Amino acid sequence: MPTTGEMLACLVHHFFKLEVKQRWALSRITMMRTTRETLSVPKYDVHLFPVVRFTVRGVEAESMEEACKKAEESLADEAIKSAMSGGSDHEADFDEEVIEALVDVQGDEDYSGSTWFKPAGDAWVKK
Repeated sequence: MPTTGEMLACLVHHFFKLEVKQRWALSRITMMRTTRETLSVPKYDVHLFPVVRFTVRGVEAESMEEACKKAEESLADEAIKSAMSGGSDHEADFDEEVIEALVDVQGDEDYSGSTWFKPAGDAWVKK
């Protein structure tokens, strides 16, 4: 069984016996493989903003406009959480439509790489 040094010497010997074009191609393939292996794919945190319909039942008001205002004021965090779990006077229904997305680069502490996107047919475009 040849030693590691002997195998390396054999590879170097055969490498230099190749034509210049073949050596260049082999070097390029090795460099591309090494580069591909050392580069990592970036990771992102994606915040999707779907359309959500909240129903507030039994709002007492003098007008429809006042009812809208009172319903909006009733949507505190606790009411939203309650609606999401199916409780109280609030109901939440999710539409399949996503109206925008915020994409954060993982590890970007100051969020300078964060970008807003909007749907455009089957694609996403920067806002």
